[in-house]
Amino acid sequence: MPTCWPDYSSYALIDYAYEDRDFAVWLRQRLFYEGIPSWADAVDRDGNCGAGTVEVVGRSASPLLVITSANSAGSPRPSYLNTALSHDRPIIGIRLDGVDAPAYLQDDRTIVDFRDNHDAAFATLASILRQANPTYPPIKSIDGSRQIEYGLEQLENPHPNIDLVIHCCLAAMRDLASASVRVRAIAQLGELRAQPGMLRAALRDPSSEVRAVASLALRLHQLLQRREPRRSATGGPVFISYARKDAEEFALRLTHALRDAGIDTWIDENLEPGTAVWVHEVERAIQRSKVCLFIISPAMRQSEWVAKEYLFARQFPTQIIPLKYLEAAVPLYLSSEQGLRPNLSFSDHYEQMIEVLIATLQSAS
Repeated sequence: MPTCWPDYSSYALIDYAYEDRDFAVWLRQRLFYEGIPSWADAVDRDGNCGAGTVEVVGRSASPLLVITSANSAGSPRPSYLNTALSHDRPIIGIRLDGVDAPAYLQDDRTIVDFRDNHDAAFATLASILRQANPTYPPIKSIDGSRQIEYGLEQLENPHPNIDLVIHCCLAAMRDLASASVRVRAIAQLGELRAQPGMLRAALRDPSSEVRAVASLALRLHQLLQRREPRRSATGGPVFISYARKDAEEFALRLTHALRDAGIDTWIDENLEPGTAVWVHEVERAIQRSKVCLFIISPAMRQSEWVAKEYLFARQFPTQIIPLKYLEAAVPLYLSSEQGLRPNLSFSDHYEQMIEVLIATLQSAS
């Protein structure tokens, strides 16, 4: 085993479904503040010398904290969990909702219920972990300034990797020695509207300055969430992609029409195109969307970002519907997608087409 891999035998490994990532980040940081070493790949994964993968940590971590919810129901057990079961290593269930815990957690396993009061449940969990290991080794602080600087360098790129920036900010929160680094990390997460779980956890940070910045960022995040339209009958928001040069006015008109029909619709209004925040919000919206509408217009073929949005959307189980707004050749990347009444354009048959579109989206549920 490479020497750069630390000993994880006293770490609590947090196992979770991707949809519960925000809670996992909150839990990991709260344990960090309590001096209880834990590992969650959203914060701790490390590409250096191949170390820090969940499978590596899972070989020796004890206990395993398994987050159970509707999101994880039916998911196959990872190999490290099977190994822990076969070696009778401690496993603690973390219940987030009313879904029954897996059978392997119901056989005399400890389950901590987080459904009602997270702070009270966390106190219970911390007590259980301290009883199991009263002498945790000191948690090593990292130099978070390197993480922050690397993340900020990514933002200078024309097409920044926002996920990498977020990870750098999360990793920088492991710097216990520098409150200023943690302030910068929390401020950047707040600007990106990312990881509210870390923002909530930072309300318990030992630094009053970090707590103040986290409180402000969290209030802003919650305010913006309240302004977003409610989830629609399609089971998720509808994402609208368009060429700003000749279809912006129509895209906004379409957005208002769909929202008036009770359909949650996302468009990049009130965002500065091409900025890091804009890129992050577009990616976030596509990932949440059940349907992506691509507005066909002459300028679409020259739009670099529409093509990128399409390629990104194809990575997810998202229904893609091209809409003909103006007469134009359909870009090659969209040629295999089924358009909505492809022989009719919205510019010539708006009332008919909007009625068909609304009915299509409502039936998509």
